[in-house]
Amino acid sequence: MEELRSFYLANFVYGDSSWVGEMTGPEGEAAYKKWKKINQSLTYVFENDILGLVGNDAPEQMLIVNDGQHPILLREVMSGTISVETLCILNDIMNFFPMWDRKITDDIVWPNWRLKCEKYAPFIQYDKVKFKNILKEVITEHA
Repeated sequence: MEELRSFYLANFVYGDSSWVGEMTGPEGEAAYKKWKKINQSLTYVFENDILGLVGNDAPEQMLIVNDGQHPILLREVMSGTISVETLCILNDIMNFFPMWDRKITDDIVWPNWRLKCEKYAPFIQYDKVKFKNILKEVITEHA
């Protein structure tokens, strides 16, 4: 039963369709494998995502909304460079979605991503203290 729930969850997060019938094909299995791989190595994925985000710019740049446009962090998640899990964890730690709501002018793409993250976040199992420390360490190293 738990595996079935995980399969559906993976397909709602990483799949291309929200119709259950299309999840049973190869795309559904690929989405599940991707989700499983990320969640089995969540600490590693999170740390690498953060390193990738702060590697070039000052850490605070990833959250800034300029002229109502999507911030770097959101663009990286939409492009698949950064995992949805990292976005959800970062928001859980820093709670920046309310600020993004006020500043992002897009009323189609951002609201869909926010809803996806809000619905998915309760299913992400992680040690908040450990991940906060990872975030602090990476930011301190690159400050």
